[in-house]
Amino acid sequence: REVVSDAALRNDNEMAVRLGRRALRPLLRHLRHPGEDVRVAAVAALGRIGRSQATDSLIRLFETDASRDVREACAVSLGQIGDQRAVLPLVASLELDDVHSAHIRNAVARALGQLGDDRAVLPLIERLDRFQQEIDHRLRFAAEFLFPERSRFEIEYALLVRDPDNGKVMVGD
Repeated sequence: REVVSDAALRNDNEMAVRLGRRALRPLLRHLRHPGEDVRVAAVAALGRIGRSQATDSLIRLFETDASRDVREACAVSLGQIGDQRAVLPLVASLELDDVHSAHIRNAVARALGQLGDDRAVLPLIERLDRFQQEIDHRLRFAAEFLFPERSRFEIEYALLVRDPDNGKVMVGD
């Protein structure tokens, strides 16, 4: 008899979490379930149980599953488990073009923070720099449509400066 059924997992993964390590095998089997909601629930339960035996399976699922929700849940769970084997795959995902979802990037950044490994610091800073460049480009593009020519000049050359004393943003040149 199955310790954790599909229906029970869909409705409430608390039972699986209470079962703890006795639920590991059934939950790991549910990672291959065709239903996205079942995979997400199984991943979330594995993260809450926090056993490192699930790390390799969660990494594999994070790297291969087509579902954004499943991948996001994997990143969150890997952070909760705290196994350092997850650091390099999570860091590598920051470089992939298919990790385009802000939800996945945020979950990866949080997980890397929870893991607390120094190997994640530089890749996170580099990703932040690239993200800032993307935002700047999109803002300039939008400004062309939203603001008259004279305003665009002011926006183009205004720099955001942070006051070192109080941390507030000041507009200066």
